[in-house]
This record gives sequence, structure tokens and C-alpha cells, in this order.
Amino acid sequence: MAHQEFTDAEAIDILALHEEGFSNIVIAERLGFERHRVGYFLRSKGLRSTRRRQAIIMVDDVNACCTKCEKIVPRSDLPWGRVTAFSYQLSYCRRCLTDATIKNISSSVPQYLRHRERALKARAKRAGITYDLPGGYLYDLYALQQGLCFYTDEQMKIYFGTEKSGSRRDSLSVDKIIPELGYVPYNVVLCIARANAVKYNCTLQEIKEWLPGWYIRLLPKIEALEIEGTPYTVVPGWDGPT
Repeated sequence: MAHQEFTDAEAIDILALHEEGFSNIVIAERLGFERHRVGYFLRSKGLRSTRRRQAIIMVDDVNACCTKCEKIVPRSDLPWGRVTAFSYQLSYCRRCLTDATIKNISSSVPQYLRHRERALKARAKRAGITYDLPGGYLYDLYALQQGLCFYTDEQMKIYFGTEKSGSRRDSLSVDKIIPELGYVPYNVVLCIARANAVKYNCTLQEIKEWLPGWYIRLLPKIEALEIEGTPYTVVPGWDGPT
């Protein structure tokens, strides 16, 4: 999926802040962009982040001192910040990395949903599922639904940094209307985890028969999929929304 391009004015602001020595993270926070987009843009211009990574502090030949919590751990246990191009090892332990990640995604609902998008994209790739949602799609959907479950109108909750946060009945969940189509526009809604568990992988025919109220809510989405030309099996006897 192609990255959304910046406007000329946005590009000028990014380049100006980079020239002043600000890191990609700071630039993204100041301008309200996702740092991955900022990094991709700068790399396309042949530029790298100005952020300097902290050196790993070795206490002997095999052990290192975490630069955050100061715990002594084997250097081999230190996590890697990137496992593809430009790989590098972090100077702090996995526990501190987890804490920092939770703090980051807990800073706001948009940040949390951007994290969910990245996680869904990675999971879809591993499972061979189509993923073609533009960046920021889930937050736009969240705003459109006003934070309410698509199926039940209950308030969706986000339990930042708690154990098994997605397992609670009112936790925010991402549902594919027609599972086999994958994560594509109009085929995704946000709902509470309980509603997603009830629907599971029901076909449109099964939803129509067993959950008629939910089926009525889905009709505009199904129509949009048809307009976009996305192939799917039409429910027998359905001629479109009335």
C-alpha cells in the first residue's frame, strides 16, 4: 500500500524541522503525523533521522546494563529495533521496551488505533489475508461511529496497558463484514468484542436469517462494496437496500 503523500506546505515544514535537528518522532508529534510516514518521506529524499541511538553499556563480555532500568541482562536478550534493513540492537531491555510501547499507544485514541492498524496489517500478512486500508482509516471510522459499537450502539472501551485488554466484552474490536474479503474499505466496522464474538465468521445469509437487525445495519456497507466492484457472493433474494 502506497504512503499518502504530503502537501507542498507539509513537506516544507517537515524538511525545516529536520534541518533544525529534530528527530522523526518529534517532527511527527509537532505536526500531527504518523512517524512512519515522516520517516518514509525523509528516506525518499535521501535523509535519515537525526536521532542518535544510545550506546549499549556492557558490564562484561556477555552482559549489558539496561539504560532505562539499569538491570543487568545478557546482551543477546536485548531486543532489536529493526529486523530488516538497517537493523540495530536497542540499549534497553524487553520489559522497558514493552513499557515504552504501552505508554506510546496509550497517549491517545488516534495513536492506539494507528498501533492497531500496524498490528492488523502484520497479522494479515502472516495469515495471507488482504489488507488495503489507508492510514488513519480506523480512527476515521471511530469518529464516524462516535465511539459506539456498529452493531449494538454500546460505547466501545479501550483499556490502555492492561492485561488481555481485548478480551473484555466492551473492548474495541475490528470486524470484517465478509471475512474472506479481508481488510478493505467498507468491509470493516468497529464493534465491541462481545458483538464480534457473536457474529464471528457468519456469512451474509446467516446474518440475514439469525441477526436480521444487524443485517439491516450492514446493507449500506454491502451496497458500497458492490459499487466499489469488490467481488462477493450476493445473498439470494436480496436486491439492494430499500
